[in-house]
Amino acid sequence: MLCRMCKNIAFDQLIPTDGDLAAGVVSGTQHHETFADLVAAASSGCELCTMIEKNVVQQALSRESLMAYPTKLRTRLKGREHPGYQGSSDLLVLCLGKIIAKLELFVPRGMNFELYDSENS
Repeated sequence: MLCRMCKNIAFDQLIPTDGDLAAGVVSGTQHHETFADLVAAASSGCELCTMIEKNVVQQALSRESLMAYPTKLRTRLKGREHPGYQGSSDLLVLCLGKIIAKLELFVPRGMNFELYDSENS
């Protein structure tokens, strides 16, 4: 299950253009209005928010200090440095301008994708 916000992620904004890649720009999009909203969505069963919340790095900022601030998603393409994979990237979660969580995404070599709507299959 995904929360309303995760169902509406603008994934096209997470894919960097050739110009962004050449300039070293990291693409991204807004996520939750506040970190507290992300925590509430995780508590309500959103699988992506739960994954993000469980991977929040405990740094100088406490979780409580993040609660009132928006979360943003960014991607960083990492290329094909891992054997057996066609490519990989990082999904970065930011709050207060700092990376608070990082999820790695890998695409196995030779994997073919078919686009489908899981609710209608």
